[in-house]
Amino acid sequence: MTIYAEYERFYPEAEETRHLLVFNHPELPEDKYALNETYCADPDCDCRRVQLQIVSARRRERLATIVYAFSDGPDETPDGLNPYIEPAVRQGRHAEALLDLVTELIETDADYAERLERHYGEVKRFMRDHPDDALHAAVKKDRKIMKAYAEEMVAEVFETSRRGVQTAPRRDRAKERRRRKASRRSRKKNRR
Repeated sequence: MTIYAEYERFYPEAEETRHLLVFNHPELPEDKYALNETYCADPDCDCRRVQLQIVSARRRERLATIVYAFSDGPDETPDGLNPYIEPAVRQGRHAEALLDLVTELIETDADYAERLERHYGEVKRFMRDHPDDALHAAVKKDRKIMKAYAEEMVAEVFETSRRGVQTAPRRDRAKERRRRKASRRSRKKNRR
């Protein structure tokens, strides 16, 4: 449970929220979707990612949380996919379709992808340069909670492996995402 905060919390004068205007989409209702950037507030963490909170202007609610990691190695993201839907957060019914839009945006707009990474660096610098910021107390508390949780999980895994009990396999959504990504690329190729 990392402490995340919106970019505007650190730089309120910045008006850089990206919006997607959607019309005639086969899966999404017509709407204006804000991509609110949230970053890990721990100055010592080098997670190198952003969580994009996708918010509907019409419904005024969060519909999806999508993570984009700046390190694109296969070990950096679940199932080697990037961006991906944050598995620890409840998602709206249109999360997969929104993920497809965000993936296409990041793949086709290098300036936007670079801006997200630049904002990550700015947030980390802000937290290092402002040790009296109120978020530092929350980060310290979070570290204690996460340390205790990690120790508990390690003990559970050790006990499970000692008894020879196997855990149930995770559902594999990666195949479907890869198939959709390949289909999207194929459509782009055919348009050319």
